[in-house]
Amino acid sequence: MKMLSRVRSVLNRIGIDPAVRNTLLGRGWFAFSGLISIFLLAHFLSRAEQGYYFTFSSVVGLQVFFELGLSSVILQFASHERAHLMVNADGTLSGDAVHKSRLASLLRSSLIWYVVCAVLLVLLLLPGGYAFFVMHSTHNLGINWRLPWCWIVIMTGGWLAITPMLALIEGCGFVREIAGLQLRYSLVGSILFWLALVAHWHLYTAPITNTVSLVYGMAWIWRKYRVMLVDLLRTPISHVSGTIGWRAEVWPLQWKIAASWGSGYLVFSTFTPILFAERGSIASGRMGLSLTVMSAISAIALAWVSTKAAPFGSLVAVRNWKELDKIFFPSMIYSTLALALLGTMVFAGTMLLGAFHVALASRMLPPLPLLLLILTTLINQPLFAAAIYLRAHKEEPFIWLSIVNGLAVTTCTLLVARKYGSLGIMTGYLVINTMSTLYGLRLFVKLRRQWHEDSVIALPALRAGKDLANG
Repeated sequence: MKMLSRVRSVLNRIGIDPAVRNTLLGRGWFAFSGLISIFLLAHFLSRAEQGYYFTFSSVVGLQVFFELGLSSVILQFASHERAHLMVNADGTLSGDAVHKSRLASLLRSSLIWYVVCAVLLVLLLLPGGYAFFVMHSTHNLGINWRLPWCWIVIMTGGWLAITPMLALIEGCGFVREIAGLQLRYSLVGSILFWLALVAHWHLYTAPITNTVSLVYGMAWIWRKYRVMLVDLLRTPISHVSGTIGWRAEVWPLQWKIAASWGSGYLVFSTFTPILFAERGSIASGRMGLSLTVMSAISAIALAWVSTKAAPFGSLVAVRNWKELDKIFFPSMIYSTLALALLGTMVFAGTMLLGAFHVALASRMLPPLPLLLLILTTLINQPLFAAAIYLRAHKEEPFIWLSIVNGLAVTTCTLLVARKYGSLGIMTGYLVINTMSTLYGLRLFVKLRRQWHEDSVIALPALRAGKDLANG
């Protein structure tokens, strides 16, 4: 018991609370299973099939333009309303009727939005993606990609439909539970994915993990949180103060996050399809695999901050700036250090595999483009953490920075992809993102000081006004 207590004490000192621990386990498993998946992909898929596999993921990523950043908004709004409610033994929520009504209105509106978006995604992405692959598949006529493409799009639409429930559950403070869910469906999905690869399912392996996530997520919601969700759906909604106004409250934040996410898609998900069109499926496969590895380790490292998005929102709601900063800044430092360590391991491991002529090394980017990708990912990490912090204030101040950055990276990629390939793309990516991060962190420091000082000044005046009104 003493040893266990000491371990917990050490973990708490470096910012690994239960929510972070569960998330790290999930993302750690994702990284470990991803390593196994990479070896199996390299062994059981041809170079051309690998290109299709990762291009599928990039094209399906267009879902961000259907969701329009709403899940992040739901999480933030739910965390603010949840700060005034408590969870009963039977799983329902109780407390201030106005805040419960606002939470209920958020759930109902977001469910309608997501179901409509899921249907539109399937109806538009199926034929659009089909046309793209037909146009650029002249040299890979023997690859069976059509049915796998249809399958993965339908599963993506299904996952989109249940996203608002998961976001609201997490926003209500069940961060550890969501992390546990992600760990379990990642575990099951990975094992089934490996079995499908070994069984020579070829591109039919691509939708396996999406399918498991959808089925497992639906079953989990029904088993654990249907009482809370049904209670909210049945809650009478006041049409004045008890409703979250979409146009007045949600949309001003949502469109900014949507534009930010859309810009993120332009930055991270266009490299692979552009290379697919300009250099072929083999070049896009190398880029896709390297981006997948770096995205995975970035997500692992960001767990120190991302798991605290809902608590950040609650602290902002009660204006506890001291506790907010006490949690955030060490978390950001640990996140960046963790990414630096993991990035070094990825580069060293790839070089070691290349030195021993292991075939897997040839499936990753060449050494210099890979190094540039790792450096850019590391430079971006503090800015990602700062964005989570600022969004807890129901603001998205990086919106124009994200838009300009996304357009600049995409334009650069289109200009250099054909002639310079991955080296030209990664060089432009590093230069543009370095400038963006420097400007973004400067803006973060300015806004944090301004918002918190304004709130400290305004709060005593607000209280004095209430005292005067009460006579």
